[in-house]
Amino acid sequence: MERFLISEPRIAIPSSRLLGEQVARLEERLTDLALRPMTARVASTLLNLASTAPAGRFGQNRPIRLTHEIAGLLGATREATSKTLAEFAAQGIIRQGRGRITIQNTAALRSKARNPA
Repeated sequence: MERFLISEPRIAIPSSRLLGEQVARLEERLTDLALRPMTARVASTLLNLASTAPAGRFGQNRPIRLTHEIAGLLGATREATSKTLAEFAAQGIIRQGRGRITIQNTAALRSKARNPA
């Protein structure tokens, strides 16, 4: 593999970029798990998931098609995750439905991701 990458720099450079981006994302997730409060971790994860979710119908917000699995992504219990999601729903930041979460107020969620208090 090493010889191939050396002989084909037009493949080696994009591959190196992709690997670097993946390392940066993993570092961010590890920092989140170790240092950030639960509210910020949930908000950040929802924003990341929404950015990759398929577009909603008629220009609506993109629904995130998972709920309890978020706890696994956060390294948290389902109870703690559900409590935080319920708080966001009570504040009108998200709407929870059967097997999906829809962000209602992206600005408020971004604020929670930066400043969880």
